[in-house]
Amino acid sequence: MLNNLQEQLLKSGVLSEKEAKEKAHEVRVEATKKRKRRRGKKGNDAAPEAIEERIQEQRREKAEADRQRNREREEARKAQELRAQVRDLVQANTVPNVRGSVVYHFTHGRRVKELLVSPDLHAQLSRGELAIALWDDAYTLVPDAAATKIRDRIPEVIIWQYEPEPVDASPDEDDPYAEFPIPDDLMW
Repeated sequence: MLNNLQEQLLKSGVLSEKEAKEKAHEVRVEATKKRKRRRGKKGNDAAPEAIEERIQEQRREKAEADRQRNREREEARKAQELRAQVRDLVQANTVPNVRGSVVYHFTHGRRVKELLVSPDLHAQLSRGELAIALWDDAYTLVPDAAATKIRDRIPEVIIWQYEPEPVDASPDEDDPYAEFPIPDDLMW
């Protein structure tokens, strides 16, 4: 199926049969490529600029999604790190609570809770030297300095910490109990 020119070149000896087949193959491959290019152009009616813009927009969206995912991972890592720090602080600073006979009342949320402590620990809690933390579903006593560090990291772990009330220089005139001060060692 060689064309006339190829036949003539073969007869004259200028071209061998192998070279003729290679040339014919190259011509067929080139023709196929041209057809595919033409076919591709018919289906692609969008301008190259619009395609490039769409590609750039997809890249921007992917980059933003990656940044968001990285931010979330970083926040989760930081939260896990804070929990580890708080766990270490609580474990290192927990005051051993030898179950005592004195009940110490405190509020957790809207409920009044009680903790059995020794008289010495009760006095320290009353003076604000100790605070109460909730860790691993158990109330623990920690020193006030450690409680401040814990509160800086995860505030909801510290259930109760002594906060001195501001001293009001002028007592309320209508207060019927103004002349009866509350004793420091009051047990309720």
